[in-house]
Amino acid sequence: MDIRQLNYFVTLVEKNKFVAAAEVLHISQPSLSNMIKQLEKELGCKLFERSTREMKLTEPGEVLYRRAVLILKQFESTLKEMEDVKDTGFGAIDIAMIESSKYWIPKVAKQFSEEYSNVQIYFKEIRTKHMRDALISNDVHFAITTMVEDLEDTYELTPIYREELVLICPENHAFAAKSSIDIANLEGETLILTQAVFQITEIIKQAIIQSGIDLEGKYYVERLDTARMLVAEGLGVCILPASYPKYSLHQGIHTVKLTNPTPKRKVFMAYNKERYYSPAVMRFRNLIQQFFIKEDNKIGFLK
Repeated sequence: MDIRQLNYFVTLVEKNKFVAAAEVLHISQPSLSNMIKQLEKELGCKLFERSTREMKLTEPGEVLYRRAVLILKQFESTLKEMEDVKDTGFGAIDIAMIESSKYWIPKVAKQFSEEYSNVQIYFKEIRTKHMRDALISNDVHFAITTMVEDLEDTYELTPIYREELVLICPENHAFAAKSSIDIANLEGETLILTQAVFQITEIIKQAIIQSGIDLEGKYYVERLDTARMLVAEGLGVCILPASYPKYSLHQGIHTVKLTNPTPKRKVFMAYNKERYYSPAVMRFRNLIQQFFIKEDNKIGFLK
């Protein structure tokens, strides 16, 4: 069994017809049929039910399909990494990250570049709901994410920091004179929320429910910067990760600690434990962890 056989098999499954699959693969239908028969003979089991008009996988066929898809993705990823190494000498690093990561990750990148000046780094700001796809498809080497569900056992989730969510309000707002407020005091305020695809949106809604007040959002945003600008214009108040106002430029807004309850979130570094990583990728991951240990007095970093 080789890569070519697996590619033919996966293409046939996904096209569901010999004619269509053969056309995509640029081979004749008899050649594809013979290839599948040869694969079945090598494995000692039938991969397709041939008693029906539709192409239906047998149980061994289902298992092989799931495995073959992953193998082909790994093969493509390996070829890409070898091309990167050939071009740069060290390869490139692809990092998926939530938006708020951009306020601290440049500090890590600066230190990394002092050691690996020839390595290209691709920072990809990806919504939480797309992180899983980016990891499974090997589009990225690792992800900085709050997403922890639906990842298989082959993926490691390393907590790198936790942080409180804080209120940001206009600098002339009554809350700006306070160091902290109970969430119950937000009742009656115009609330700016991130859209439902953000994990922090659910954390905020649960904190509001826990406080016993009735409060819904009026403005819903896709970017944290948009929320900041709406607040600066006096259109409402917003609850954001504490790292955002600490690291970003935020003229016209004020940060207030939230209590009763104090909403918090955890941020993880996710990666495939079974994938090969270059020394450069491993070093960047290690520097991220070292950064948060060193800076643990800033935004409540995990040790």
